[in-house]
Amino acid sequence: MTGLTLYELLYASLDLPDSLKQSELDRLLSQHKLSSEELTMDNLREIVADLLHNLILEESKQESEFHQ
Repeated sequence: MTGLTLYELLYASLDLPDSLKQSELDRLLSQHKLSSEELTMDNLREIVADLLHNLILEESKQESEFHQ
């Protein structure tokens, strides 16, 4: 399983608003200099790790701003 199939599986599995999913995935693909058709399992692991890291950092930032 590679390419667009992996991208579609990743997109469908994320429980996030479509606009956020699309923008984050596009940004990460661009950051990794990939298109959705070029995804491999190894690329996907890196992109998912980066996506989770970014989402956790954003949530932590919002949480700290809320408590201030």
